[in-house]
Amino acid sequence: MNNLTQNQRDAKQAILNDQQAQLIARYEKADKTERSAIIRQIDAFLPVTKGDEKTYWLKFRRKLEMLN
Repeated sequence: MNNLTQNQRDAKQAILNDQQAQLIARYEKADKTERSAIIRQIDAFLPVTKGDEKTYWLKFRRKLEMLN
């Protein structure tokens, strides 16, 4: 993300925020089984993420756990 212009970083963050809001809304309506599946899916790709992306998904995962 370091090689992006400020406008590109802002646009990327806006998209991520929108996607996160959609996922949280879905998570809030999900039953226990679907919630577990969403967490497992995040856990599955965490090992291959690095840097800012890994931090983003860890914070998002924590936010989901707080909803339980």
